[in-house]
Amino acid sequence: MNGKNTIKAINTYATPVLTFSFRIEKWTPRDLENLQTKTKMLLTRCRFHHPLVAKEKLTLPWQMGGRGFIDITRLHDKQVKLLQTYFLNKQVMLPLHAAAVKADDRYTPLDLVCANENELATDEEYNNIKRQWSQKALHSQHPYDFSQKHVDVEASNKWLTSADLFAKTEGF
Repeated sequence: MNGKNTIKAINTYATPVLTFSFRIEKWTPRDLENLQTKTKMLLTRCRFHHPLVAKEKLTLPWQMGGRGFIDITRLHDKQVKLLQTYFLNKQVMLPLHAAAVKADDRYTPLDLVCANENELATDEEYNNIKRQWSQKALHSQHPYDFSQKHVDVEASNKWLTSADLFAKTEGF
């Protein structure tokens, strides 16, 4: 398989298994970081990701010059917040949901009693990741080149979205 289809397959088939577990098991930020690190190590071992490439590039979308891999931490936060929002909105109409909200005081990953304190991560995080990438001493040349006025970012990244490269070639 080529690079884009490999990442798309991982995002499509492996990530939903994690998404289901986010509702049941409490994942700590350290657990999520360890899982993300193990995934990067596996991709590096299979030569899908070069060991010296900036780690931020892996989770950026193809249109921004990244590899398009789903950020597990961000996905976790999004899924938990969406379920919290669902329960909090339904508690007004359905007594079962209201009882679940009152009873869930740090028993499930949703923690519905304190749900209003958590904020949903926005797409601004991609800009923060890109900013971190551009502040690195060695890897900052690529984002700097794309920030020039005469560079068409979409046309420059077209080869990443066309899915013609093998994953090993794209990773290198």
